[in-house]
Parts: sequence; C-alpha cells; structure tokens
Amino acid sequence: MRCLYNIIAARKHRFATLLKRAWHQYRLIWQWMESKKALIEVTPNSWTIQLLRVFLFK
Repeated sequence: MRCLYNIIAARKHRFATLLKRAWHQYRLIWQWMESKKALIEVTPNSWTIQLLRVFLFK
C-alpha cells in the first residue's frame, strides 16, 4: 500500500514539475511577445493554443 502511495506521490510531483516548467516557458514567451509587440501583432488565442499543442503532444 505504501509503495503504491509513493508511486502516486512521485507521479504527482513529476506532473507538478512539468506544469511549473511549462508555466515558466509560457511566461518567458509571453514576456518575449510583449517586448516584440510593436513588431508582431498577434491574437493571444492562436499562439496560446499552438503553445499548448506543443506541450501536450511533444
């Protein structure tokens, strides 16, 4: 039982780490987009969806 709990905890931790990393990259890209906003005018929806697609189906 304890072994199973450890596996679940490890999975949760790994997922949280992945999520944090994804969020960090998302923030970096967001900041980069903000700095380039004068050059590129994009709708956030399209590139957000593309970004999610990259993270989910890598």
